[in-house]
Amino acid sequence: MDRIMNVDLLCRRCMSKLGEIERKKDGPVLRRKLCDLCKKKSIELQVVKLSALSKSEELRSLNSKRMKENNPMADDAIRIAVAAKLKARCSDGIPQFCTQEAIKKRTANKKPMSDDHKKILSQRMKTQNPMFSNFVKDKMSKTLNGKIQSGEIKYKRGSNHHLWKGGCRDFNVACRSRLYLPWTKKVFERDKYICTVCSGKPISGCLHVHHIKPLNDFINDVKQKYAISSFKDIDKENWTQYIDEVVSNHRIEDGITVCPKCHNNLDRYFYNINDKGRGR
Repeated sequence: MDRIMNVDLLCRRCMSKLGEIERKKDGPVLRRKLCDLCKKKSIELQVVKLSALSKSEELRSLNSKRMKENNPMADDAIRIAVAAKLKARCSDGIPQFCTQEAIKKRTANKKPMSDDHKKILSQRMKTQNPMFSNFVKDKMSKTLNGKIQSGEIKYKRGSNHHLWKGGCRDFNVACRSRLYLPWTKKVFERDKYICTVCSGKPISGCLHVHHIKPLNDFINDVKQKYAISSFKDIDKENWTQYIDEVVSNHRIEDGITVCPKCHNNLDRYFYNINDKGRGR
């Protein structure tokens, strides 16, 4: 037989006793309720929140209506006068307060920011960053997408992009696919399939070979030797001799065995110190 026991029924907020109820020992957990006083307080709090929200919306609409009716810039005479003043303060289309001389003059006597103040600002941005708000992120995303679709913002692609390297991505991938047997496997065997940084084997069994000399340097050496500006100008059918030379230039000393985590750390380090690109 199921054992029946009397259980005190408590308010989930103030924990005051509401009464007793019979419950089986292994029965379902009872859902706590609110007492009459807590219910009243909860309703009052919701009313206050709703009234504050409605007041803020009313105030916003009132300010918007006031600006539409009493905006001084709606007057043509005021608008022309302001435009004339701004034009007088501009030289070559640049406002005087935005020129390099004006900026240097404003910042000449400015004291450098202290380390304590930097820490305060850094902590504030970590905890009160407006980009943590989903509302702000959605609003910025919609604005950017709208400007992209309308053509107001145009992204530079292909050879117009500032990171364009002559369309060598496909050639880079082709070289990597040919490196395994002649170079990568030899590096693994030399290091006995153990990460040379943390001296451990990854749990997943996945190992990488990190380029001490970046692969782009090997490719650039071949480009300089044959006076090639971009491999995109050469048919892919004629890439074989150049890929073979890039592969043959690899020495076993040019790579080390690393696990994925250590490889990411090494890539980040080489990216910071090497102006030519990532040391992969």
